[in-house]
This record gives sequence, structure tokens and C-alpha cells, in this order.
Amino acid sequence: MKHSSREGCRTHESKSRWHNENGLFKLGESAVHVPRARPAVAGPPIRFCLSNDILVELRQLLNFQYDSETCLSILLCGQDDLMARLKLSILEPLANSVTTTVFMKPLNHSETGSYLEERLKLAGARGDLFGPPAVRAIHNASHGVMRSINGIASGALVKAWRIKADTVESELITALTSEG
Repeated sequence: MKHSSREGCRTHESKSRWHNENGLFKLGESAVHVPRARPAVAGPPIRFCLSNDILVELRQLLNFQYDSETCLSILLCGQDDLMARLKLSILEPLANSVTTTVFMKPLNHSETGSYLEERLKLAGARGDLFGPPAVRAIHNASHGVMRSINGIASGALVKAWRIKADTVESELITALTSEG
């Protein structure tokens, strides 16, 4: 097998025996290279893509060790509903293997404004597209939850673009949040 790079995750077609060579593990009919220094990440919203059966299988994968070393670390990201799901008896073994839990508190009003400004700058836009009344409206509608802030702000930017507005006004946010 040729390896173009030692970095990243690569899949190799292989029908040979299971083996570990430089972090290469055979899974089914193909082998996956898992660098030891990088954890596997389950990033999409858990409630939408992972059934309880899959979460149970993830726990079984966490039990896998080679030469007394744990071969897999998993970072589960989700909202409050993920923690509620981990309280189910079927997921108790997975919940018991959680080593660190981080809760993100909702942003306050000034943090919401700073968050929006920074996100806009990172995207290459002016940081002042949302005036103070619009920021207040976004904060009130989102309750400071970043995922909600992102959704409301994105919808407002699209709506502002459609009407060819230079800035997003609070009325636009109010109209947008009352629609859905």
C-alpha cells in the first residue's frame, strides 16, 4: 500500500488480515489510518445523526486497546439534550466513560454583540452590520445561545441582502423571528 502522507485519516482498500502498522487498523473490508495524537471527532449535532444503538457501539469502540493503550478518543458535542440522552440506562456505560464535561453558558447582551462582530470580521465583512437595537433583538430571541444567534444572524443577513439593506435593523430581526 502506498501512503501519500502520514497526516490525516486515510482509507486503504485491503482484504488482508487485521493489523496495526503505524496506527493502521482494519475495519471490515478497508483499513483506516488513525494517527495516535489526534482524537476522532463526532461533530454534527448528535441528536440528528446518532441513534442510541450507534452511541452504544461508540462505547464498545472506546474499550478497544492495543498494547495496553487506548486507541480511540471521542469528543461528543451537543446541547442539553445530549446530556439527557446519556442518562438513559442503555447509554449508562458511555456516560460513565465521559471524562470531561463542559457546559457553555448563554452569552450576555454585550458578549452577543462582540460575538457577532467577531464572526462578521472573520467572514471578511464589516463588523457593524448589526446595530445595537438589532443585537438586542438577536440576543432576546436567541437567549444568548450561540447556535441560535448564528441561525438568526444568518437569516437576517440573507433577508437584508434580499432587500438591499446596508445594515440589519431590529425590525428585520423581529419579523424574521416571528415568522418561524
